[in-house]
Amino acid sequence: MSKPTRTSIIIRESRKRAGLTQQELADKLGITTGAVSNYENGVSFPKAEVAFGLCDILDITPRELFESE
Repeated sequence: MSKPTRTSIIIRESRKRAGLTQQELADKLGITTGAVSNYENGVSFPKAEVAFGLCDILDITPRELFESE
């Protein structure tokens, strides 16, 4: 099992703050709920186009998302 990263925690907290479920976020991004879960659990990192979509939907800046641990 992977350890959550700073980025994964930001994705999860921002999604919850936006009042979205993993399914709703996945639908908005055109990806699977499994992918969202993997991002939130530090299993994988979103590709650039998905990462920028996350920033738009979750109202966070790329800097907030990509800042070093």
